[in-house]
Amino acid sequence: MNQDYGAGEFVTDSSYIYQVTEVKLVKDNKGKEEYYMYYKPAWGSDKVYTASIPIENLKKTGIRKMLTTDEIKKVYKDLKNKEIEAEYNSLVIKEMIFSNNLESIVSVLIYYWIRMATLTKTDLEIVEQMMARLCQEISMVTKKEPSVIRGEIESILKKRS
Repeated sequence: MNQDYGAGEFVTDSSYIYQVTEVKLVKDNKGKEEYYMYYKPAWGSDKVYTASIPIENLKKTGIRKMLTTDEIKKVYKDLKNKEIEAEYNSLVIKEMIFSNNLESIVSVLIYYWIRMATLTKTDLEIVEQMMARLCQEISMVTKKEPSVIRGEIESILKKRS
C-alpha cells in the first residue's frame, strides 16, 4: 500500500491540501512495522507543521489523493446531472464532509444549493466550506484561479435551480 503514495504528491482532507514529504516503514514500541505517510500543509493553511499517519488509517481520516483531471470531469458531470435521493441534516452532512467522499460532497452541494434561500446560517457556512474546498482542489489540479472554478460550479448549479 505504501506504493500508492510518494514524496511530492498532494493529498487532501476536508480542510486542507497537503504535500507528502515522505513515506517510510516505522516500527512501533511493540515491534510491529507499518508504513507512515508524513505530510505538511501545501495550501489553505497559515500553519506550518509536519504530521504523520499510518497509511492504513488514511481512509478513516478522510485523507485521499487529489482529484485527477478525469475525476474533475466527473464532478462537473455529476453537478449537472446527479439526482438527489435523500434528505440531509446538518449532522449527517458534517460527517459526510469529514469523510471527504467526493460523490457525497457533490450530492450535498446540489441538495443545499437547491434550498439556498431557506438555509440556516450553519447550513450556509457548511455550503461555503464545501464550495471553498472543492474549488481549491480543482484549482490546484487545473491551474485555474479558485474564483474561476467557483464561477463555473455556481453557473452549473444555477441551471439546476
